Amino acid sequence: MDETHARKTSLRDAVLIACCQNDPGYRKLLVDPDDPCPRWFATTHSIAGRLAVLGSGIPGLSGIIFAAWQRKVPGGLLHFLARKRFVEDEVREAIQGGFRQIVLFGSGYDSLGLRLAKEFQHIHVFEVDHPPTQAVKLLALEKNRLRPANLHFLSVDLRKGTLERHLLQEHGYDTHLHVLFVAERVLPYLPEQEVDEIFNFTYEHGITNSRFIFTVVDKTLLKDPNSFLHRESKKAEKQGRPIRSSLPIEDLEKFLFQ
Repeated sequence: MDETHARKTSLRDAVLIACCQNDPGYRKLLVDPDDPCPRWFATTHSIAGRLAVLGSGIPGLSGIIFAAWQRKVPGGLLHFLARKRFVEDEVREAIQGGFRQIVLFGSGYDSLGLRLAKEFQHIHVFEVDHPPTQAVKLLALEKNRLRPANLHFLSVDLRKGTLERHLLQEHGYDTHLHVLFVAERVLPYLPEQEVDEIFNFTYEHGITNSRFIFTVVDKTLLKDPNSFLHRESKKAEKQGRPIRSSLPIEDLEKFLFQ
């Protein structure tokens, strides 16, 4: 994986959202279908991003993109949108229930943290992410003069064991408050040691009744040569995005207990 440039997967996700915003059906699954951030982030990322965003607005082109995505990953787009909607609904429910601190790991070009910080000014949102990717995001927000004071960016390489030092030193983070941690689609790309570090951090610095929303790759399917997940993981590995950690779903409760 190239750690010196913003991640192409973040660009792909932003372009997919931009395309969905222009589709009468898919936009119904978005919390804010008129959110300009996906286009901001994609156009700031690269020339390819600018061209992709322009293309997303051309009638019929989004349909071609969706069809290609469906052929490559059957059901993948709906899964992508449903997962994001589920995570956002859970985060909003936690805020309504009194949570005042949200920590987002590896959010890429997702605009969830920004939208939450704007809407709920009494909370603090911390985005912990890959430095080059986060630099693009910050540049896009600066260009558009939009950066709420309660939105904090921590450029941290999660694979270098610096999470605790960065987050605990960040102004606004309170170890005495409940915290909602979110790691959507980031843990599988981290070595197991770094995954353990994140879970240990949430355990040690998230007081009782704090929460953690995360996604995990099923190791059983990953190792099954006949599974779609196995085939796609091999393609991702060739592209420099290997799956570094996974877990049999039946062992999940045991893992969390440990």
